[in-house]
Amino acid sequence: MDLKLKGKNAAVVGATRGIGRAIAGMLASEGCNVSICARTEISVYAVVKELSAEGVQAMGTSLDVSDSDSQTHWINDTVEKFGGLDIFIANASAMNLGVDDEAWRQSFEIDMMATFTGAEAATPYLKNSDAGAMVFISSIAALHTPGGPKPYGAMKAAVINYAKGMARSLAPDGVRVNTVSPGNIY
Repeated sequence: MDLKLKGKNAAVVGATRGIGRAIAGMLASEGCNVSICARTEISVYAVVKELSAEGVQAMGTSLDVSDSDSQTHWINDTVEKFGGLDIFIANASAMNLGVDDEAWRQSFEIDMMATFTGAEAATPYLKNSDAGAMVFISSIAALHTPGGPKPYGAMKAAVINYAKGMARSLAPDGVRVNTVSPGNIY
């Protein structure tokens, strides 16, 4: 498949396993340079090695996405190495199953605030791209709440609402903003 991504530059948050890993791999297989971040250094290293084998530039950083300075620094490093940014994908999630105050705080910091921080850091670079795109990974739990983890569903609903606002504000600059709300992934 040719998605016309050859030579484009992408930053993918939470890309060492699951959906994020699949996205990073697909982007690299399409010729897109890929920068990833995730918590575990050894996993980041392994995925960067796999992505590089596709013949693209790949880089990765181990960081805590709830640390806004670290995530902003990673975005800036990505742009410095690749020469620009065309695609930003926010995929981090606490997936906290608790219902106490700490579960809510952790979900807010990782699912919502880290998404906001990454998007805000990426926005000026995406505005300079001729193909700027931002994708937020939400969840079906944001739309249908059959009794699952309440903090998770609430924060993913907040991500959808934030993305709608970003889509409206960035459309005049030619930046597309979308959400994807997958079902359960095991």
